[in-house]
Order: sequence, then C-alpha cells, then structure tokens
Amino acid sequence: DLRWRQGDGIAYSPLGWAGFFSEGTNQWYHVAAVRDTSAGTITVYKNGSRFGAPQSYTVGAVASSYPLRLGRRGGGDLYFAGMMDDVSLYTTTLTTTRIQQLYAEGRERHLAEQ
Repeated sequence: DLRWRQGDGIAYSPLGWAGFFSEGTNQWYHVAAVRDTSAGTITVYKNGSRFGAPQSYTVGAVASSYPLRLGRRGGGDLYFAGMMDDVSLYTTTLTTTRIQQLYAEGRERHLAEQ
C-alpha cells in the first residue's frame, strides 16, 4: 500500500491507497502525488495514470520547522523496504499531462539502464 502522512507536529492526516504496489516487488514504479491546497486533497498517480480518487486531508499548512521524510514514518522505525531514485519536489501543481511526460522520461531512462 502507498501511505501519505501529513502533519503539523500536533495533528496528522494519514491517507492510504490500498493495492498501489499490486504488481509486486522488484518492479519499477513512477509515483507522483499532487497536493491541492484549495480543495484539501491529495491525488496520486502510478505510472502516469491517476490511481483511485483524490483523498481529503484535514491538516492545513505544514510548518517548515518539521522535517520532510520520504520512506520513513516520523517518530517510528517504519521504513520503506525498497529503493527511491530521482526524487523531485515542485513548487507548482503538476498537470496530468506533465506527470505523464515525467513517467515516460523516467521509464525510458529505467529501460536504458537495464
């Protein structure tokens, strides 16, 4: 499952997408998440396609004094059991078209490296 946990140090909005990694282990996945602050939703994309419905979160702005953690749950020993490569953060909202382009570029690089 893919999990997203957003918090401000006091309250947290845990979200999850069951079956996200259903193809199993030892697979390459392109994962993108778009946070829409005006709608209060997170939309995730798997290999260039939207996965499930956008999910609502209840915690507002995230304080910058708290660290960003990818692949680890804060305050715990739960770590992502895999590899991450080419992680990017954007200050603008990515469109579905741009996410599909990023997926195609990443897939091409991944296939070339095999």
